[in-house]
Amino acid sequence: MARRGDLTKDELKIIKKKITDEEAFENFFRDCFLRNLRPATIDYYKNEFHAAKKFINKTLVECEQQDIENLIIESKRLIKVTTINTRLRALRSFYNYLYKNKLIDKNPMKNIKLLRDRLKTIETLDSKELELLLKTIRKQKTFVGSNGVHFEAAWEHAVRIPRLRRRAGVGFEN
Repeated sequence: MARRGDLTKDELKIIKKKITDEEAFENFFRDCFLRNLRPATIDYYKNEFHAAKKFINKTLVECEQQDIENLIIESKRLIKVTTINTRLRALRSFYNYLYKNKLIDKNPMKNIKLLRDRLKTIETLDSKELELLLKTIRKQKTFVGSNGVHFEAAWEHAVRIPRLRRRAGVGFEN
């Protein structure tokens, strides 16, 4: 059988130069600089990559989808969903860059979605608590007008309870 000149996947792996994390970071941050990203954004990427490397026992360029999934599972026990999503966004940007520039064969973030963040129920005041708040504001000798204005603004714009309580210095539990 004649050779067609095409290499198999195994042969390609042998001749393909593997990139190290340091080289990948250097290329990625060079691209960030060329795109004129803010220094704070670059620092964010560095911090998130460093944190991700603590969870993953491989170099980041050798990670597969399973490694990212394990990172998510381990992280869920230790940190909040918002923080995990922040880390995933940074990793997605990194892996998209590497894949787009053919520095890695597969993008491990391709099928990884951000975690759903469940909204917490916002506490509301009942009518007795509102009456108590209004009475307390009216009883105060100083800044009555100011507190009344804050209360009215809160009433009109639905400010959350903890902020209202701090403003008026009232505890409704008593």
